[in-house]
Amino acid sequence: MLKKVKLGLRGLDTCLKIQTARKIISCMENNSRYPAPDPALSEVELAVNRLEHKYSDVQNQRQVIQLKTMELSDLENDLDKKITLLAAYVESKAKGDIEAIQSAGMEVRSESVPVGIPGRVVTRSVRETLNYGELKLYWEKVRGAKFYNVEFSDKPDSNWKLYDSTTKTKILITHLKSGTKYWFRVQAIGSAGKGAYSDPLVKYAP
Repeated sequence: MLKKVKLGLRGLDTCLKIQTARKIISCMENNSRYPAPDPALSEVELAVNRLEHKYSDVQNQRQVIQLKTMELSDLENDLDKKITLLAAYVESKAKGDIEAIQSAGMEVRSESVPVGIPGRVVTRSVRETLNYGELKLYWEKVRGAKFYNVEFSDKPDSNWKLYDSTTKTKILITHLKSGTKYWFRVQAIGSAGKGAYSDPLVKYAP
C-alpha cells in the first residue's frame, strides 16, 4: 500500500502551524526530489509570512483587550458595590414601605416561595473567546437553582468531570487543549436537590 502524507494541520495551533510550514519549506528547498514544487515555495513562504504577521498583530490586540476587559470588570464591580450599599441605605430608611422603595427607582424583592427540585437546564451556546484553549458556556436561569455544576468531557456521554460550580448562568472554561472536541453539560442544584443534566453542547477548543 502506498504511503500518504500526514499533516495534522487541524490539530495544530497557529504558532505550531507556522513552525511546521517553515520546516517543510526548509526541507524542500534545493531538494532534488522535488525540482518544481506546486505551489512554489516562494508562495508558501509568503503565506507563512502573512499569517505570522497577522498572528503577531492579533496577539498584541488580545493583550490590549484582556487589559481593558479587566479594567471594565473592576469598574463594574465597583459600581455594583456602591449600588448595593445604596440599596441597603434605602431599605433602612423605607422600613418596608413599597412606595418609598419604588420612589428611589428600585424594585421590591418578592417573597420567597418554596420550590421543588430544579428543572433541567437549557444550555444556550458555547462560544470561542479571543484566547486559545478557552470557551464560554451560556445557559438559561432555572427557578429554584442555588448554583450550577458545570461538567465537561472529551468523549460523548462518558468520562464527565466537574469543571466548576457557579451561581451565574455563564462560565469561562480555560486550559482546554486546542483542536480537541469537548462536550459540556450543566446541572442546577437547589435546596430540594439536584436537577437533571442539560443536553450536552459540543465544541472544538480554539
